Amino acid sequence: MCVDEEQFACKAVSMCGTNCVLLDTHLEEMNKTNTIKDTSCVGYSRIYTDGYQMFPGQIDRGNGTKLANISTVEVCAARCDNYIVFNCQSFEYCEVDKNCWLHKVHGFDVTSWNNASENCVHYSRNFLSSFPTDYRAATAL
Repeated sequence: MCVDEEQFACKAVSMCGTNCVLLDTHLEEMNKTNTIKDTSCVGYSRIYTDGYQMFPGQIDRGNGTKLANISTVEVCAARCDNYIVFNCQSFEYCEVDKNCWLHKVHGFDVTSWNNASENCVHYSRNFLSSFPTDYRAATAL
């Protein structure tokens, strides 16, 4: 349902009993002061990092764009997916300082990596995520 939504960019689903609500806000980005805790409801959000390959122990701070105060790696991945200034191919998320670094370059194209930090992890787009997921149109080899 959420993935097929055409009216807006669906980022999460809230299910309360038989009621299903599609949301345009990721659960991790919601304003917690405006939500009500209900144990009969379940929320599901997109997992943005599924579209990326992790490169642990490597960082590329060459020409990155820094976004500060990013709460989780999922929010950082969503920022990369939706960044309009340039085509974001990779990012680093630093857990301790909550910084997110967006990059134009894919991890496979980085010529020299900087010293890795224990607190930062590099993620580059999965090449397979660039292809359409309509398998009915696939041609057998």
